Amino acid sequence: SNIAAFQLADRADKLENALDCQEKFLVRAYALCHAKLYDEAIESLLRSLDFQANNLAVTLEKADVYRAAQKLEAAENELENCGNYKNVSAEYHYQLARLQEIRGQGETATDNYKKALELAPEYDNALFGLALRYDLMGDDELAIECYKQIVGRERCPVNALLNLAVLYEDHGDYDRASQYVASVLQAFPNHARAILFDKDIESSKTMFFDEEREKKRSRKHQILETPISDFEL
Repeated sequence: SNIAAFQLADRADKLENALDCQEKFLVRAYALCHAKLYDEAIESLLRSLDFQANNLAVTLEKADVYRAAQKLEAAENELENCGNYKNVSAEYHYQLARLQEIRGQGETATDNYKKALELAPEYDNALFGLALRYDLMGDDELAIECYKQIVGRERCPVNALLNLAVLYEDHGDYDRASQYVASVLQAFPNHARAILFDKDIESSKTMFFDEEREKKRSRKHQILETPISDFEL
């Protein structure tokens, strides 16, 4: 939202007064990227290299920023510079999968999410990406399995809880869907999407269903694609 972008830009400005170090420039780049100040984010990432930031990590972050800015060729160029980390770096395969998704290469994106998880089984970003791929492909069973792994962690993203609730609602398991939405509202009582979804679930419990119409309804509009990093419980 515009408010969130303003807050992130404000935090980036405050970081400008902090002592120069790689952590400052990396965190500032993250805030600037999410505030959609992409050129400034790239500059901050480049500054982090002056303080011995890891070159691979910075290159992959640059690819992430360029992808967010819809500069896909620039993102691809950054990833090509990391080609020797194929089958070595989980983050490389994750970033490659994100780019392939935007390019409409769903199958290869799925393969790269799987490779990232093969290299780093606890990598929740890749697991969330794979869950979303299964979700969009209509493979609910595998999507639920992935989301459940994520929500079983000590800290889990709100969107995994909400996406899992969507799937359970689609299958008519309203009690379980309500359980996951309630977990979000317990931590974030004013979470707008969770509040609306909670009302939707309660309505679904009482309304008459036209089963054939429900089968034809597109679930794509229910899938919440806000980045995994927005909130954590």
